[in-house]
Amino acid sequence: MKSFHGLVSLLLSASLALSGLVPRDASIPILNHDSKSAVPNRYLVAFKSSLSEDVVNTTEAEIIGTIKKRNIGKRSTDSRPLSLEPFSFRIDDESRGIIIDADDATIQALSKSDKIASIEADTRGSFDAKVTQSNAPGNLVRFSNNLIEGVSNYDYDESGGEGITVYVLDGGIRLTHQEFGGSATFGARFSKSTSEEDEDGHGTHVAGIIGGKKFGVAKKVKLVAVKLDVEASQMIQALDFVLEDVKKKGIQGKAVISMSMHVDGSEIVDKKFKYLVDSGVVVVVSAGNGNEDAGQFSPGRHPSIITVAAMNHRDDFHWVNSNYGPSITIYAPGVGIESSYLGSDTATRYLDGTSQATPHVAGLAAYIMALEGITQPADVMSRLISLAEETGARVQWTAPNTTSLIATNGLAGRLDPAIANKVKKFPWISLQQTSQSWNCGGWDYRDETCGTQIYCDSFDSRPQSRKAGFFKSTQECLDAHEPAPILPWTEKPTTVRPETCVKGVSSRECPDVCGTQGFYSEGLCGTKFFCEGFDWKPKPHWAQGYKNAAACFDAHESAPTQPEPQLQKSVDERLQEHCGRFENVQEKEACRFAATRCTARVARDATIEEFLNCVDRAQVCADFQFAKQHGQCFDKAKTCKEENKLPLGELTKLAECAKDGISS
Repeated sequence: MKSFHGLVSLLLSASLALSGLVPRDASIPILNHDSKSAVPNRYLVAFKSSLSEDVVNTTEAEIIGTIKKRNIGKRSTDSRPLSLEPFSFRIDDESRGIIIDADDATIQALSKSDKIASIEADTRGSFDAKVTQSNAPGNLVRFSNNLIEGVSNYDYDESGGEGITVYVLDGGIRLTHQEFGGSATFGARFSKSTSEEDEDGHGTHVAGIIGGKKFGVAKKVKLVAVKLDVEASQMIQALDFVLEDVKKKGIQGKAVISMSMHVDGSEIVDKKFKYLVDSGVVVVVSAGNGNEDAGQFSPGRHPSIITVAAMNHRDDFHWVNSNYGPSITIYAPGVGIESSYLGSDTATRYLDGTSQATPHVAGLAAYIMALEGITQPADVMSRLISLAEETGARVQWTAPNTTSLIATNGLAGRLDPAIANKVKKFPWISLQQTSQSWNCGGWDYRDETCGTQIYCDSFDSRPQSRKAGFFKSTQECLDAHEPAPILPWTEKPTTVRPETCVKGVSSRECPDVCGTQGFYSEGLCGTKFFCEGFDWKPKPHWAQGYKNAAACFDAHESAPTQPEPQLQKSVDERLQEHCGRFENVQEKEACRFAATRCTARVARDATIEEFLNCVDRAQVCADFQFAKQHGQCFDKAKTCKEENKLPLGELTKLAECAKDGISS
């Protein structure tokens, strides 16, 4: 921290004086500013106890206004963005204070105000009652650690949310589950179901994340099950119950609502939830799992509500299905979260979603309220935000105009800026690695269904289509991923599909091969044929994933080196020789006519030998005028050639075998 010696600039003195902060002749000392544990540019400011409440309120408002203007775009000496949200608090019955982030010049000016009793630099200490949960789930580990690779401990204060009640507005809680140990009770039912029990496991899973013995963030909270369906009318009834229950129990300032659901935008719902907040109840809700702007849903769109988006605690990436936008307050783990579940008192399950992210923050809110004695919902929200800001850790690849703050319990410390500022990349997913590739583009384009190449291509080729992620172009998407691995070269399989197989049937006896039923995948056709298809005009519908043939070939290993082939005659030369052996002109013409039929019959990548064998079969079956008999003869001729090993041009024996038993 820079030295505090020197005069305060006239500009700052004047601006503070104009705002009512009259300077005195000498500044008061800034306590702890030389401490090794001082938090850079963060201060605890105490107002004089002799001031009236009105004067303190006015002075506090003036300081907040000044801080909001001066801190824009500024950073602390350890590169943390200076907070624009001071935190007001009461020191005791006679005095109040405020926590602010401020640059040196601003804090020096404030130290000369005649309304300030003392200023201390914020300091970091250690919890005397810290508890460590060993072998904790990774999502909990992330709450007290910025980097979780090789770490399995969840550190937290032993207070663990004690004295705070969390109302779980969901589908009910399995109260007898071993995770709760009597801490969960039934509150009320508003759902259409006549049962008070959890019937789908969702509420039990959520409750376990809030306050379960193993899976819970705040292990000493009280949980109250409020069972409802996802309907606005039931939400309103549930809120009335919560408010009355809070008053009856006298727990104003000690109650939290956790609700992993939302409805379409509703002013009435928004106002009702705000009324609960104004009444001292902290409200934490889910952003939603639709990969869309959360601002269109209630109650999460209201600024008084803590709205939670989901991220992956393993890499701090935005979860691809999470809603986003300016309404988001904070992120929390929501991918692969294990917690208590339905079925038995020991059952667990892994689930994904903002439904899982939300109870993390509800539990954290209860934890902070118990630990720091915070009672006002707005102060709880501010504290969650300031704790997240302090770590320097941020969600990566989130949406525009969306926060990237990650919920934490304050024990994670400060992330090394070199690590915090390093952009991680998405892994490359090949088409062969995708799951549900049949659904690529059905609902949207994304890595796991389309593979990275097709997914990224869609940002340029299909600009209007729905997509996961927030890239502006194909190149931006590709740059966000690890380089594509070089794919192996695949030769065309030698599998043969009998011509007797009915179209549309796939079985062991009738395997799919290149071209059958319109299938032209790399696995069926081999790399050479597959890549060449990207240059065909018009481009085939199955040619997806590369801009052209060259790009496809570049993505693969080189073709295996083949021995130098002997010079082969062209198809026309071989066909001329093949048909030229007939002395009779009519037979020569019949041979050439059979060749025209085979041009359409054989695959475009067939060998010359396969083509000429087709000519022999078509020629011996030419006597049959009806398609049915001709087809029977043609198929039988193939079998005759293979079983009798008949050479090219041996038509007499081939005709006898192929025509036998077929009536003309």
